[in-house]
Amino acid sequence: MFPSPNKNGVFSKDFSEEFCIGSDIACVLVYTLQVAENEWVSSLSYRIGDEGSSDGLARNRGVFSEKQEALQIRLDKFIEIAIRVIESKQYPDRKKKPWISIKKKLDTDKFTQLDLFKK
Repeated sequence: MFPSPNKNGVFSKDFSEEFCIGSDIACVLVYTLQVAENEWVSSLSYRIGDEGSSDGLARNRGVFSEKQEALQIRLDKFIEIAIRVIESKQYPDRKKKPWISIKKKLDTDKFTQLDLFKK
């Protein structure tokens, strides 16, 4: 049996899988949840310095046929945001390097990136 969303179409994160990575300047959480046969949803919560955002697990943010695809979409979005925010804040280069190296890893090997985000 698959979970049902609330009246606003948002699924509870209680039964989702959580992938997390963090450092002194940033933290990201990606939640994935199977909502039907071959249907996965995901959400992104992040903090970069004093900025952050969080969204709910909902079909209107995209439905994916595989968990890896649902996760990858959110990770790609986070990396895009992180690089933009870090560059706009003009953090010292030493603080940019961890996120740039993670981006390179994700770009070169889409599926082994799961190892980076396991708790």
